[in-house]
Amino acid sequence: MRWNSYDFVLSTDIQFNGASFDYCPDIEAYKHADIKTEYQTIVSPELSRVYSRAARSYESADQSICAHVRAIDHQLPFPAEFFQCLLQKPSHYVDFKGRVGEIMDIVRRNHTVINGIFHKAFAEFYGWGAQIDKTIYSEVDTCFRFLDDELRSILKGYLTQKPQRSIFMLDIESSPASFDWLEPVYQTLKWHLRNYGLDFIASVSGKGYHFISQIPLYTGDYGYDDGKGHLNYAMINLMAVGGAIRPETVDHLVSVRWGSRKLAPTPLLSQRAYQGMIKLQQFFAVNTADEIRRSLSSKSMAPWVNFTDSENDTVILDLTSMLRQSEMAVFGSVGSLYNKSRYPYKVRLIRSRNGHEYFNNDLSWMHHTRNDLGAAKMHLVHSGGRIPDGTRGIENMLQAYSKSRIKRELHDPCDRDINPDRIRDFINSNYREIWRRCPSILHDIEKAQPNFLSPQSLKWVYEQMANKGFSILDMMTLSKAVYCDPVKRVDIDPKYSKDEWCRWPAVLMGEWFKG
Repeated sequence: MRWNSYDFVLSTDIQFNGASFDYCPDIEAYKHADIKTEYQTIVSPELSRVYSRAARSYESADQSICAHVRAIDHQLPFPAEFFQCLLQKPSHYVDFKGRVGEIMDIVRRNHTVINGIFHKAFAEFYGWGAQIDKTIYSEVDTCFRFLDDELRSILKGYLTQKPQRSIFMLDIESSPASFDWLEPVYQTLKWHLRNYGLDFIASVSGKGYHFISQIPLYTGDYGYDDGKGHLNYAMINLMAVGGAIRPETVDHLVSVRWGSRKLAPTPLLSQRAYQGMIKLQQFFAVNTADEIRRSLSSKSMAPWVNFTDSENDTVILDLTSMLRQSEMAVFGSVGSLYNKSRYPYKVRLIRSRNGHEYFNNDLSWMHHTRNDLGAAKMHLVHSGGRIPDGTRGIENMLQAYSKSRIKRELHDPCDRDINPDRIRDFINSNYREIWRRCPSILHDIEKAQPNFLSPQSLKWVYEQMANKGFSILDMMTLSKAVYCDPVKRVDIDPKYSKDEWCRWPAVLMGEWFKG
């Protein structure tokens, strides 16, 4: 079946991925479109047959591979599904001059120094308007004077790479799937996002909606002039709010392994912008949860709201992207076919743009359109796939976030370094402190596989610890100890960072810090 190579699908996709032009007539034009997404994820049961490097039914791929799979769409029994990666292309590329291995080692060994350089760059920008790049250059010269000139130059280029845009993406769904159940949730979230002044699209996923907006790196005439253009203040604030990057996460980001689709280290400032956006999304989600519950109750619907995608019998505001690096977070592309079930066809469509409802809030019309390829085509041509600029709304949200309780009492403590000595003490003493202060969770520690991978079990563990006076940082330290304990053998896929997985307390305890 042919779908992904039609001009209206290609056009929708390049718009969704940030190209500067709207119409894409064919695959050749798609190959050369100036999209801003670094990678896309392709999902297809036939993927290993058409893409020789694929060992699974899903793989991350660059623009040329995506174009290749789209070109042979007619050879597949069912079209491949495409997902955009939250990692966006950098402001500039770096010529590593064959020394990428040396840069990887330098960054890994000096992650604390590099986090300090970023902290100073943003502090001096806010203090007296110092150019961020110039501060980074100066600090690299000071802190890495033992490197030769070429390596220092490469490191400067790498540390000043910024994302061309950052994506705000709030994922809501219900389990079991019910769009009627989600309707009060959708309307509540839409009202609050518009109240912040955020321009966004709401796309229909398989079981819910994605609220999506973007922050471009450069603005037309408003922003900080860095010599290359007007740097968006909202992007600067996101990178500053993102905070320090943990050691194992730095290792994952900077690593380039043979056979990987990664051709170069992932920019660290892209990760900081991603972390900043995730914090904003959680701030927004936990502070609207109670109103969502009231809205559901007023419609005589079950007012159950949770924040992880593994819960059952609940509405889900999914915040589990806090546990992933930027290069591992993806979301479904508008115009792509939802591939979880083959029939009936379900096309990912835009339900609303900046508050305007394309289907006049008629769910039956929306479902009919996404299940009918002809109707879906007409809708895609009409709606396009462009993600709007949400700078004004994100600035308003950042201002509210800066004064929030969740920033002071949850996110700031979570950004502090986890003491490696305390991790070793937990492991070597067989968690003696827990035996003494919170024995009720010992069973979960003993059965860490699978209990420390289950959000339901972890939520209970963290609540017990909170009731016994443990801090959020204590919870993160215990989690890291359990994940690193060779006796517990907790099975975490090595492509994930344990430093990010130990952020489960932040995901699950967010509602304790509303306001």
